[in-house]
Amino acid sequence: MRQPIIGITGVYSSESGLCGNYGVYFRAVAAVGGVPVVIPCMTDLAVVKRQVESLDGIIFSGGPDVDAFNYGKRNHPEMSLMHPMKENWDLALAKEALDHGKQPVLGICLGIQELNVAAGGSLFRHIPEDIGTSVEHRRMKAGVETMHHVRFKEDGPLVKIFGVTELTANSSHHQSVEKPGTGFEAVAWADDGCVEAITPVEGIEKRFVVGLQWHPERIQDQPPQEKIFQAFIQSI
Repeated sequence: MRQPIIGITGVYSSESGLCGNYGVYFRAVAAVGGVPVVIPCMTDLAVVKRQVESLDGIIFSGGPDVDAFNYGKRNHPEMSLMHPMKENWDLALAKEALDHGKQPVLGICLGIQELNVAAGGSLFRHIPEDIGTSVEHRRMKAGVETMHHVRFKEDGPLVKIFGVTELTANSSHHQSVEKPGTGFEAVAWADDGCVEAITPVEGIEKRFVVGLQWHPERIQDQPPQEKIFQAFIQSI
Protein backbone atom coordinates (compact mmCIF):
# COMPACT_ATOMS: atom_id res chain seq x y z
CA MET A 1 0.00 0.00 0.00
CA ARG A 2 1.40 3.39 -1.01
CA GLN A 3 2.15 5.79 1.81
CA PRO A 4 0.24 9.08 1.47
CA ILE A 5 2.17 12.14 0.30
CA ILE A 6 1.61 15.06 2.68
CA GLY A 7 2.50 18.55 1.49
CA ILE A 8 3.64 21.10 4.08
CA THR A 9 3.65 24.77 3.12
CA GLY A 10 7.12 26.30 2.95
CA VAL A 11 8.63 29.43 4.44
CA TYR A 12 10.14 31.93 2.01
CA SER A 13 12.50 34.86 2.42
CA SER A 14 14.06 37.25 -0.09
CA GLU A 15 17.54 36.47 1.21
CA SER A 16 17.54 32.68 1.19
CA GLY A 17 14.47 31.63 -0.79
CA LEU A 18 12.73 28.52 0.52
CA CYS A 19 13.75 28.07 4.14
CA GLY A 20 12.41 27.05 7.54
CA ASN A 21 12.64 24.39 10.23
CA TYR A 22 10.36 21.56 9.13
CA GLY A 23 11.81 18.80 11.32
CA VAL A 24 8.93 18.68 13.79
CA TYR A 25 6.36 18.60 10.98
CA PHE A 26 8.28 15.85 9.19
CA ARG A 27 8.45 13.73 12.35
CA ALA A 28 4.77 14.19 13.12
CA VAL A 29 3.74 13.14 9.61
CA ALA A 30 6.20 10.24 9.39
CA ALA A 31 5.13 8.94 12.81
CA VAL A 32 1.61 8.29 11.49
CA GLY A 33 2.69 6.74 8.19
CA GLY A 34 2.78 9.73 5.85
CA VAL A 35 5.56 10.90 3.55
CA PRO A 36 6.19 14.62 4.20
CA VAL A 37 7.22 16.97 1.38
CA VAL A 38 7.67 20.75 1.39
CA ILE A 39 5.38 22.73 -0.92
CA PRO A 40 7.49 25.42 -2.61
CA CYS A 41 6.25 29.00 -2.96
CA MET A 42 5.60 29.72 -6.64
CA THR A 43 4.99 32.94 -8.54
CA ASP A 44 2.87 31.21 -11.19
CA LEU A 45 -0.46 30.76 -9.41
CA ALA A 46 -1.77 28.83 -12.41
CA VAL A 47 0.00 25.72 -11.07
CA VAL A 48 -1.92 25.80 -7.76
CA LYS A 49 -4.55 23.39 -9.06
CA ARG A 50 -1.94 20.84 -10.13
CA GLN A 51 -0.14 21.22 -6.82
CA VAL A 52 -3.30 20.45 -4.84
CA GLU A 53 -4.17 17.49 -7.07
CA SER A 54 -0.70 15.98 -6.56
CA LEU A 55 -1.03 15.66 -2.78
CA ASP A 56 -2.89 13.22 -0.54
CA GLY A 57 -3.05 15.73 2.30
CA ILE A 58 -2.01 19.33 2.99
CA ILE A 59 -0.67 20.94 6.15
CA PHE A 60 -0.57 24.74 6.27
CA SER A 61 2.34 25.41 8.61
CA GLY A 62 3.18 28.28 10.95
CA GLY A 63 4.89 31.51 9.98
CA PRO A 64 4.61 35.34 9.93
CA ASP A 65 1.44 37.40 9.59
CA VAL A 66 -1.01 37.73 6.71
CA ASP A 67 -1.35 41.29 5.42
CA ALA A 68 -4.50 42.72 7.02
CA PHE A 69 -5.53 44.11 3.61
CA ASN A 70 -6.72 40.58 2.84
CA TYR A 71 -9.47 40.86 5.44
CA GLY A 72 -10.33 44.54 5.14
CA LYS A 73 -8.13 46.06 7.85
CA ARG A 74 -4.90 48.02 8.14
CA ASN A 75 -1.71 46.42 9.42
CA HIS A 76 -0.91 46.78 13.11
CA PRO A 77 2.55 48.06 14.17
CA GLU A 78 3.21 44.76 15.96
CA MET A 79 2.61 42.70 12.83
CA SER A 80 5.48 40.92 11.08
CA LEU A 81 4.40 40.28 7.49
CA MET A 82 5.29 37.22 5.49
CA HIS A 83 6.94 37.55 2.09
CA PRO A 84 4.36 38.68 -0.52
CA MET A 85 5.16 35.72 -2.77
CA LYS A 86 4.42 33.26 0.04
CA GLU A 87 1.26 35.13 0.97
CA ASN A 88 -0.09 35.11 -2.59
CA TRP A 89 0.80 31.46 -3.05
CA ASP A 90 -0.50 30.23 0.32
CA LEU A 91 -3.84 32.03 0.03
CA ALA A 92 -4.33 30.76 -3.53
CA LEU A 93 -3.41 27.26 -2.36
CA ALA A 94 -5.84 27.50 0.56
CA LYS A 95 -8.69 28.70 -1.65
CA GLU A 96 -8.08 25.93 -4.17
CA ALA A 97 -7.82 23.28 -1.46
CA LEU A 98 -10.99 24.45 0.28
CA ASP A 99 -13.08 25.02 -2.85
CA HIS A 100 -11.97 22.13 -5.05
CA GLY A 101 -9.70 19.80 -3.11
CA LYS A 102 -10.83 16.47 -1.70
CA GLN A 103 -7.90 15.57 0.53
CA PRO A 104 -7.64 16.34 4.27
CA VAL A 105 -6.37 19.78 5.27
CA LEU A 106 -4.78 20.78 8.57
CA GLY A 107 -3.90 24.38 9.39
CA ILE A 108 -1.46 25.07 12.23
CA CYS A 109 -0.97 28.53 13.82
CA LEU A 110 -0.56 30.75 10.74
CA GLY A 111 -2.25 27.91 8.88
CA ILE A 112 -5.59 28.33 10.67
CA GLN A 113 -5.42 32.05 9.91
CA GLU A 114 -4.71 31.45 6.22
CA LEU A 115 -7.62 29.02 5.94
CA ASN A 116 -9.90 31.49 7.67
CA VAL A 117 -8.87 34.46 5.52
CA ALA A 118 -9.11 32.36 2.35
CA ALA A 119 -12.71 31.56 3.34
CA GLY A 120 -13.55 35.24 3.80
CA GLY A 121 -13.04 35.47 7.56
CA SER A 122 -11.13 38.07 9.57
CA LEU A 123 -8.42 38.11 12.23
CA PHE A 124 -7.68 39.95 15.43
CA ARG A 125 -4.50 41.79 14.49
CA HIS A 126 -2.89 41.93 17.96
CA ILE A 127 -4.39 39.89 20.80
CA PRO A 128 -3.05 42.01 23.71
CA GLU A 129 -5.06 44.97 22.37
CA ASP A 130 -7.99 43.19 20.71
CA ILE A 131 -8.72 40.56 23.38
CA GLY A 132 -6.55 41.39 26.39
CA THR A 133 -3.62 40.06 28.37
CA SER A 134 -5.27 37.66 30.83
CA VAL A 135 -3.83 34.75 28.79
CA GLU A 136 -0.36 34.95 27.24
CA HIS A 137 -0.45 33.61 23.68
CA ARG A 138 3.02 34.66 22.55
CA ARG A 139 6.16 32.57 22.86
CA MET A 140 8.14 34.90 25.09
CA LYS A 141 11.40 32.91 25.26
CA ALA A 142 13.00 30.89 22.46
CA GLY A 143 12.89 27.16 23.14
CA VAL A 144 10.39 27.52 25.99
CA GLU A 145 6.76 26.74 25.24
CA THR A 146 4.01 29.05 26.47
CA MET A 147 1.19 26.77 27.64
CA HIS A 148 -2.46 27.52 28.37
CA HIS A 149 -5.83 25.83 28.77
CA VAL A 150 -8.07 25.11 25.76
CA ARG A 151 -11.67 23.92 25.94
CA PHE A 152 -13.51 22.24 23.09
CA LYS A 153 -17.05 22.67 21.82
CA GLU A 154 -19.24 20.15 23.60
CA ASP A 155 -19.81 17.12 21.35
CA GLY A 156 -17.71 18.85 18.70
CA PRO A 157 -15.27 17.21 16.28
CA LEU A 158 -12.19 17.85 18.43
CA VAL A 159 -13.73 15.95 21.34
CA LYS A 160 -14.02 12.94 19.05
CA ILE A 161 -10.46 13.34 17.75
CA PHE A 162 -8.64 13.97 21.03
CA GLY A 163 -10.95 11.99 23.30
CA VAL A 164 -11.11 14.84 25.83
CA THR A 165 -13.15 18.00 26.31
CA GLU A 166 -10.18 20.19 27.17
CA LEU A 167 -6.39 20.12 27.11
CA THR A 168 -3.26 22.17 27.64
CA ALA A 169 -1.81 23.59 24.42
CA ASN A 170 1.31 25.47 23.49
CA SER A 171 0.93 28.99 22.17
CA SER A 172 3.10 30.98 19.78
CA HIS A 173 1.03 33.73 18.18
CA HIS A 174 -0.24 37.29 18.60
CA GLN A 175 -3.14 37.05 16.15
CA SER A 176 -6.21 34.82 16.01
CA VAL A 177 -9.50 34.19 14.26
CA GLU A 178 -12.01 36.99 14.76
CA LYS A 179 -14.89 36.20 12.40
CA PRO A 180 -14.86 32.61 11.08
CA GLY A 181 -14.82 32.37 7.31
CA THR A 182 -17.80 31.20 5.26
CA GLY A 183 -18.64 27.61 6.13
CA PHE A 184 -16.45 27.54 9.25
CA GLU A 185 -17.23 27.71 12.95
CA ALA A 186 -15.16 28.06 16.10
CA VAL A 187 -14.85 24.78 18.02
CA ALA A 188 -12.22 25.56 20.68
CA TRP A 189 -11.32 28.53 22.86
CA ALA A 190 -8.73 29.71 25.36
CA ASP A 191 -9.94 31.01 28.71
CA ASP A 192 -9.93 34.59 27.37
CA GLY A 193 -12.26 33.64 24.53
CA CYS A 194 -9.54 33.51 21.88
CA VAL A 195 -10.52 31.07 19.14
CA GLU A 196 -8.17 28.08 19.18
CA ALA A 197 -9.71 25.93 16.44
CA ILE A 198 -12.12 26.04 13.50
CA THR A 199 -13.79 23.31 11.46
CA PRO A 200 -16.50 23.28 8.77
CA VAL A 201 -20.00 23.89 10.12
CA GLU A 202 -21.08 20.62 8.50
CA GLY A 203 -18.43 18.71 10.48
CA ILE A 204 -15.43 16.71 9.31
CA GLU A 205 -17.00 13.32 8.64
CA LYS A 206 -17.17 13.85 4.87
CA ARG A 207 -13.84 15.67 4.67
CA PHE A 208 -11.21 16.40 7.32
CA VAL A 209 -10.57 20.17 7.45
CA VAL A 210 -9.25 21.44 10.78
CA GLY A 211 -7.49 24.63 11.79
CA LEU A 212 -5.61 24.77 15.10
CA GLN A 213 -4.09 27.88 16.63
CA TRP A 214 -1.53 25.91 18.65
CA HIS A 215 1.43 23.80 17.51
CA PRO A 216 0.71 20.08 18.15
CA GLU A 217 3.74 19.08 16.09
CA ARG A 218 6.05 20.69 18.67
CA ILE A 219 4.51 18.76 21.57
CA GLN A 220 3.52 15.57 19.73
CA ASP A 221 5.10 13.53 22.54
CA GLN A 222 2.54 14.91 25.00
CA PRO A 223 -0.72 12.89 24.75
CA PRO A 224 -3.22 13.43 23.27
CA GLN A 225 -1.54 15.85 20.83
CA GLU A 226 -0.50 13.07 18.44
CA LYS A 227 -4.14 12.18 17.80
CA ILE A 228 -4.70 15.10 15.45
CA PHE A 229 -2.09 13.69 13.06
CA GLN A 230 -3.51 10.19 13.40
CA ALA A 231 -6.97 11.46 12.51
CA PHE A 232 -5.57 13.49 9.63
CA ILE A 233 -3.87 10.46 8.05
CA GLN A 234 -6.75 8.09 8.77
CA SER A 235 -9.15 10.39 6.88
CA ILE A 236 -7.30 9.86 3.59
